[in-house]
Amino acid sequence: LSILEARRARSRREFAAALHLLAEAGKTAFPDGPADLQSCILAERGLIHWHTDALGQAIAEHTRQVELLHRAGDLYAQAEALVQIGYLRRRLLLDERITAAGDLELFEQALALAVQSGNLVAELKARLQLGDAMAGPRAIDELTKSEAIARRIGARHLLPWTQRMLATGIFRHSPATDRREQALAWVDRAIAGSRSAGD
Repeated sequence: LSILEARRARSRREFAAALHLLAEAGKTAFPDGPADLQSCILAERGLIHWHTDALGQAIAEHTRQVELLHRAGDLYAQAEALVQIGYLRRRLLLDERITAAGDLELFEQALALAVQSGNLVAELKARLQLGDAMAGPRAIDELTKSEAIARRIGARHLLPWTQRMLATGIFRHSPATDRREQALAWVDRAIAGSRSAGD
């Protein structure tokens, strides 16, 4: 119940209240409570720190979550937590607060776990991260696969995002002479998809 109340508080941007509720939940969850309950608390704390721009603390929470899920053998949730760390690291990289050292290995690990566990959403996101971090044909390949997964699973909220990323990847990395036209065609698809999804 405290976790649900914490999520509601976070949605209202009452972050201090949300952290207090999670602290209360943590008293019974740690150290001997169910792993899935502990994971939920760590994930929620990570999201709150993300919203408050405490990105280092967010990474620390999700790293604890990954270690917990690894011990529990939950590859499916572990893949998603690694993807979250990847997003946080890319944000810090864009802000020039860290270097990209180790990022490709992180994205590859997330992808491997996602494929192994059948977590298609995490696979989609990990491929996007790889495509964004790489250059050349491999970048376009990962972005293309991500877009295909979004279409296959019917992820209408993710499909335009993957198409925008693919357009950018083609424009940056394709050797084709008509890469500008190809990229614009994907942009048009992304816009049409966003409109149909009400975005």
